[in-house]
Amino acid sequence: MNLYDRFVTSALASILADRRSLGAALTMCNCWHKLRGALMSLTAVNPPGAAWPGLSQGVIAKGAGLFVTTGHVGTDAAGEPVTSSVEDQIVALFENIKKTLDAAGLGFEHVARMTNYVKSFDPEFLATFRAVRTRYLNQDVPPAGVMVQGGLYDERLLVESEIIAIVP
Repeated sequence: MNLYDRFVTSALASILADRRSLGAALTMCNCWHKLRGALMSLTAVNPPGAAWPGLSQGVIAKGAGLFVTTGHVGTDAAGEPVTSSVEDQIVALFENIKKTLDAAGLGFEHVARMTNYVKSFDPEFLATFRAVRTRYLNQDVPPAGVMVQGGLYDERLLVESEIIAIVP
């Protein structure tokens, strides 16, 4: 039983033992919720040169142990899509995610889920994506994942990916 559950159980026991303590128990619960909210704060994570106005490349939810990213794509340092080959674009995608993970003090071993938005389910693309993904993600405990076909903001892009990672 975690600290929160023990606290609520104790408060409920007080209520049952003495109805006059209802007000005190509710006050304690309200204070706990405020404290719990203060313990969980959000921190923006933007690797050098990757910040976009109005959005974070990643966000750490301190106290919750979670890290989430915005969608990442296979672009070069200038922000242009890598178009030399399918594999090069997918490698650039994973390298961009790696930069964001590094800026958060995390690695691919912390990734719990990966969501991929693909231009098409082309067999060549899928085979290449799987091969490159295997080089980066933890193969002992592969993250949960989903792949959805959708339109991307630039027709030269083949995939956009976002991750959820666990902050130790």
